[in-house]
Amino acid sequence: LIRFVLCETGKCVHVLKDSGKYVYGVTDTLQALEMGAIETLICWENLDIVRYQLKNPITGEEKLLYLDPDQEKNKTHFTESSTGVELELMDSMPLLEWLANNYKSYGAALEIVTDRSQEGAQFVRGFGGIGGIFVILYCLFLQILLLYFA
Repeated sequence: LIRFVLCETGKCVHVLKDSGKYVYGVTDTLQALEMGAIETLICWENLDIVRYQLKNPITGEEKLLYLDPDQEKNKTHFTESSTGVELELMDSMPLLEWLANNYKSYGAALEIVTDRSQEGAQFVRGFGGIGGIFVILYCLFLQILLLYFA
């Protein structure tokens, strides 16, 4: 059992590994945030993910991409795989900036952490620099589902 205690902003946040009370990684964290399941969103101060909003000029379909610097170099992310159509860039900004502007609309708190402490460095290495702690009611809902379907 690994416990992270992040106290860099004056407020302690506890994350218990294997407790089922947290989520980490860009995709899983943002899905949970959109569902309103995140109480506290935790991000590394140097998170180097860019949020891209793209649009297919033929179909009008929009999609969001979250890319790190290595992924940005791969131009296949910016074309439709089935047709080869180049997608229109509607908007792009650092994910951390987008989260700082929008976290409140999801009912979450935002904690920014540094990797200059042992706990912060472990959070960046172990969780990729982004994660969230679930709302307590969401944790109870997950436990009920697991009991019901187990």
